Amino acid sequence: MTKERGPLAVFEHIRNALPGGRGSAKEWLSCIWCFSLTEALAKAVEKDVEGTPARVFTAEHLAAIALETGRAKDKARVLQFIEADAIDLDRLQEILTRHGLAGVWEQFERQFLK
Repeated sequence: MTKERGPLAVFEHIRNALPGGRGSAKEWLSCIWCFSLTEALAKAVEKDVEGTPARVFTAEHLAAIALETGRAKDKARVLQFIEADAIDLDRLQEILTRHGLAGVWEQFERQFLK
């Protein structure tokens, strides 16, 4: 990360640290609006990024956003989270059910996990 500590610099550092950290800030911000931004922000956790405190979405909320967008690269990202044991599947299912996305998870499971 450069010496710049603005929001995009912090975003880039965190995004690159995630499994399969691809996608531009514009892509992530546009798909975030598809999901319950209020809940994801409320449940965000504070992390220290090279001395800068930053609130970041939980892995479960990131996975839910990725599943909602439905793009191949987002499904691949969810698989990477699962393979890295980075998400609590029960918690993810609760989030998806709460937002009417249980069917999306069932389809993902059939396609990739069974």
